[in-house]
Amino acid sequence: MTGQTIKNRIHPWGLACIAAWFCAAPSLAATAFYQTPFEFAAQFKRFDTRLRDGQNTTAITVRRAGVRVHEYSAARLQPGLAIGYAFLDTDTAPALAGMQARGFYAAPSLRGMLWNGPRLSLSLSGGYLYQWADEKTDGQNLSVEWEQAQLEGDLQWRITPRARLLLGGVYGRISTTERAEGPVQFKVKRHAGPRFGGRYGLEFSVGGDGQVGALWHDHLEQGIELYFQRQF
Repeated sequence: MTGQTIKNRIHPWGLACIAAWFCAAPSLAATAFYQTPFEFAAQFKRFDTRLRDGQNTTAITVRRAGVRVHEYSAARLQPGLAIGYAFLDTDTAPALAGMQARGFYAAPSLRGMLWNGPRLSLSLSGGYLYQWADEKTDGQNLSVEWEQAQLEGDLQWRITPRARLLLGGVYGRISTTERAEGPVQFKVKRHAGPRFGGRYGLEFSVGGDGQVGALWHDHLEQGIELYFQRQF
């Protein structure tokens, strides 16, 4: 898949998100060289989503495992980038049952800190995720191209010296293109949203600058996320 092909497939909204992120990329580059504080996280997520094409609905289960680096400073706009592996199960067609598409994802984002107090903090962020996964079995090829753009508002409330309650709102949209080649052949575009939902969880401090947390997602994604992060 060439760079030009990817460019032609990405929605203009996605290109706009990427362009905005690159405007702030110098700050993230400085972060990489320890000139500003940054946050590093390992993330594990499993969720279900339902995609539509016309009157048909397809259920997809997605598992992601990756890392995220984010600027962590007093700056109003803090760029971040998440990358990792993706695994997809789909009920697209009976003949494709048991196939699991595997691939990668990359997700640039920008976070704005609206309030950062000793007990309460409020942030607003926007991001774009591109995901590609495919599978080849006995002459049958399956690929799923995935684009996701969303806005997130998060409230963090410190309920004890070591525990924080996380409450967030999420608004976004998912667009996918699924292709099958071989004995079963088709190409179909699906989408979910735009839709508003929430996410809720708890985060616990471990060590001096580390946190471990769990989030339940109830929006375009319905599932759980586990993470460990540390500030440097």
